[in-house]
Formats: sequence, C-alpha cells, structure tokens
Amino acid sequence: MVVPNGPFQGWTVETLCWTTPPTPPSTSMERFDRLQPILDCIVSSVLSQPAAIVGIEHYALSKSPFQSSSQSCMIELGAVIRHQLFQRVPIVVELAPTQVKRMFSGQGCATKKEMYQAYLTLYQLPSLMTMVGLTREYTDMPKPPEDMVDSLAVAFTAMMLQQ
Repeated sequence: MVVPNGPFQGWTVETLCWTTPPTPPSTSMERFDRLQPILDCIVSSVLSQPAAIVGIEHYALSKSPFQSSSQSCMIELGAVIRHQLFQRVPIVVELAPTQVKRMFSGQGCATKKEMYQAYLTLYQLPSLMTMVGLTREYTDMPKPPEDMVDSLAVAFTAMMLQQ
C-alpha cells in the first residue's frame, strides 16, 4: 500500500504475517528446525531489496530473574538474526525500546495504543487494522498491528538516526 500523504508520502508499506502459529518444540533440534523458516523469511525479506541499513531493537529483558522458555527462544532467535544481519548488511543499528518510542511518538514510555495513535496522526500512514482485516475498534491493540507498528517505528528511527 502506498502512503497517500504525510511525511512518508509515496513510501510503500508492506505487511508479512504467518498464517498459523507454530507449535512449540520439545527438543533443541525441533526448536532449531522451527526457527529456520522464520530466519529464512526474515533474512530474505530484509535482503530482497538491497539494504544499506537495518534497524533492530535491543532485547527487552524481563525485570524478573527468571526467563520463560518462550523468552529464551526469542533471545536465541534474536541472536541468530543479528548474526545473519551483521554478515550481510553494511549498517545494522541496534536501538533501545525507549529510544524507538521517544523518536516515533515523542514519549519514551509510550503504550502500544499511543504508538498506534502516533502512527496514524503524526505519520498519516494507512490503517493497519484495515490492512490485516480487523474492522472494529479495540481497547487494547491486537496482534499483529501492534508488532507492525513497533517494526515500522524501529525502521523509521534507524533511518532518522542515519540522516
């Protein structure tokens, strides 16, 4: 979808979503087998157009001393993605979550709802709810739009910092 107006007028916004959630693995090898298609999809999406810069958010580690198995899996996937990106992209910018929120919405502690409002009002981008087929208003931002806004915010922040 091409952005019709605002600071990003003429830019193309593209979404990529998995149709079914993956099943949890029971062994390390199953976990790596499950991560490989995700990694391939991310790396091929990033590298489908020659990228001079890629932004990636720093790990948002839990304040709890205990990590869940899903958090551990995401940290592991993040490390593998970083490794691939550092090898293939000239500039990889790692950004703190608060830095992304501050640059995108004006406040470092912005909620998901506030990030989406910034997406709509400040940047005048198309409704992600419509793009993914959601037709009603939600009290809390549903997935995948909240993740899509976070991804766009990281990309915009990385580009703004390189100018």
